[in-house]
Amino acid sequence: MKGRIQCPNCSKQFIVEAKTGSKDIFVSCPFCQHTFHVKPSSKSNDSCDESSEPDDCTWEEYGEPRKTILSSTKPKTDKPMIASILLFIVVIIGIIASITPGLFLQTPIMIFSNAGVNGSIVMQLDEEIQNISFDQITLTLEENSKTYTGILENRTIYFHDLPLGSSNAELRLYTQTPVYTSLVDLHVIPFLSNTYEIEGSQHNNVSTFDVISPNLAWCSSILIILSVICLIGALSAWKRTYSDIAMIGCIVGIFTFGFFLCNLVLGIIAFYLLYSSRDEFDDGKKGKSF
Repeated sequence: MKGRIQCPNCSKQFIVEAKTGSKDIFVSCPFCQHTFHVKPSSKSNDSCDESSEPDDCTWEEYGEPRKTILSSTKPKTDKPMIASILLFIVVIIGIIASITPGLFLQTPIMIFSNAGVNGSIVMQLDEEIQNISFDQITLTLEENSKTYTGILENRTIYFHDLPLGSSNAELRLYTQTPVYTSLVDLHVIPFLSNTYEIEGSQHNNVSTFDVISPNLAWCSSILIILSVICLIGALSAWKRTYSDIAMIGCIVGIFTFGFFLCNLVLGIIAFYLLYSSRDEFDDGKKGKSF
């Protein structure tokens, strides 16, 4: 049998061999040539020093069987792949919604409208009609045939407490003699005031007014940005890398809402699948598997 001992003279360790069953042996240190007496034993972590009695010196067994502890691995599931497919669907719906932002806005508008939230719009008068004095300005909604009175301040018209949603409306501008009317494609959004432009023109001494609806390009831009972030999360889920990025993509996808809240539902499902399978991701924080 073999054992590892420490020289009491130079304190260096080395390995010696002894016959099985030997009670004691004389050992010569290969480093300092010091000779001393040791007693083979199964005890460990005991060493010899010069103050020890010869029979009290023991060695540590060398080369005994050892158990190797390896990291356990969990079987891979299809959850990240399913989550990535759901996120890809969210991205596609988000891109479609960015092309038709008016339809996309119907979903959050429906939610806030049912909660009793109202909105407001702003109308800016152009330079051609700055000097015209208006006695009254009204807006009649085709949806409920209700008429709202506008407030004119610094050539800017404000309409408050309008019902949310998209509808056709008729704008009436009352002056001292004639009454001018114009049709408006109205979009009332919660917590935001859409700005409309009122342009005036004159033909054969007849004044006309046109209302220019606001551009919803800002909504399309936001949807495209959110869809790109969601796409990055979908790719991370597909590759099973960086679970944090994949779950952020799910959260962003939730806020794209989608048509009839479909993106909201798909994003929540994808987030649950990724959260329950986050141990399957290679986040760069664990050791490499081998």
